[in-house]
Amino acid sequence: MPTKWSAPASYASAPPIDIQREVQRSDMTDFFVKFMENDQLGRLATLHQTLADQKPRGVFDPDCVLLAEMCSTAVDFSKTGIPVDLTKIPRSSNVRPDFQAPGPRVLIEKSITMDAKDGQDGDEDDIDVIEEAPVTRYYESPKILGQLYRAIDEHAFFEQIQRQSRSMRTSHRSSLAEQLWQYVRRETALMQYEHYLPFARDTRDAYEENMIDTIRENSSHPMHFISEVEVFAGEILGKYGAPNKRQRETSTSMKEKHDRDVAYTVQCILHGQDENASTAEALERSMACLDVAIHETKTRKRFGRLVSFTWVAAAVCLKEVEKFVGS
Repeated sequence: MPTKWSAPASYASAPPIDIQREVQRSDMTDFFVKFMENDQLGRLATLHQTLADQKPRGVFDPDCVLLAEMCSTAVDFSKTGIPVDLTKIPRSSNVRPDFQAPGPRVLIEKSITMDAKDGQDGDEDDIDVIEEAPVTRYYESPKILGQLYRAIDEHAFFEQIQRQSRSMRTSHRSSLAEQLWQYVRRETALMQYEHYLPFARDTRDAYEENMIDTIRENSSHPMHFISEVEVFAGEILGKYGAPNKRQRETSTSMKEKHDRDVAYTVQCILHGQDENASTAEALERSMACLDVAIHETKTRKRFGRLVSFTWVAAAVCLKEVEKFVGS
């Protein structure tokens, strides 16, 4: 149980701004721009958590008390129109507790002297940080959040997932994709689709060639490719667990390209070779694509087995099955 108690903070509500006239469209536009400029709640909350971990008095430190009040003002900004005074934000360092690390591939130092905790807090997005020399340093927090963070044995957790995955592959139980296929076959008994298998193979190959092109174009090193999962999810993960500014910009263009490739693939499955053709046999084409994706695995040199086509085909096939069952 806590050994120290404190009464809840009470902040006087700031009176909302009264423009003393009817609200115009320009007022709403100006408020939106002002809101975007002054939306600092996340920054304030993170800084409060950091300083509470570093200061001897924790959340009772004057800087933390000030930040808590500023958070209250930031929360009410959308109602009152009164922004936080950013000039009052306490100075902070480029040192963070381990539980704020962006991922597991970050050097966590046992301890950092107060001399190392200097510098001014800034927006890391303003600098395209070189991955090999991250600006922020992390230390093992001796407080409860750090203890809880380190109590999670992520290595044991991932090993358990790997063991379960291997067990599922070697057991008699079917994979999710195979279960989907069994459902499709059950709902479309006697449906003939085998004549579309060559089309399905060509569609799969075209999709995977586009996937490989996307992987090559967006990898920062010709020998170290980003993963298919990153392309499919539309997010490049940084070496240290979180993408930097350059990677986020690359992720945007990569996602746009992959979305176009997926949309083209879906249109091919629905309409066949002619994009203006009828979708009368879309179910048969989608069944052929799903069958090829699940049962005709293909390993590509340097890229291994690509699997995302399975889920593109499955999404189209399930929609077509739903139409078929409901018709």
